[in-house]
Amino acid sequence: MSAVSAILGDVETKTILSTTSSLVQSTKTAVDKDFFAEQTSSALVSTMDGLRDTKKAQIIASEKKLLGAYSFEAAMNDALTYDDAGSINSALLTMASDAGRKKEAAGEELKTALK
Repeated sequence: MSAVSAILGDVETKTILSTTSSLVQSTKTAVDKDFFAEQTSSALVSTMDGLRDTKKAQIIASEKKLLGAYSFEAAMNDALTYDDAGSINSALLTMASDAGRKKEAAGEELKTALK
């Protein structure tokens, strides 16, 4: 729209088109920002839930051990690890690690394809 407003001769039309173009661009930026913020939040929460579920499964398996085989110290360590698994830091580290592994696998696939 900005290009169209520059071509047109009528000042009033140019002003209307330029204003409309600015509004459309700023609205698109705001919508994009909201969309990516929502996607980021969803990805973090899903990763945190997955990490917690994995640790909870390990804790449940440990609880099924014979009495004395799962010490109080081990249970406390598991509780702390479970708490940490639900943190944003752990989710971000896991997501970065997963992305690195995917990149490495894609690189190997590319090398194989180029041979």
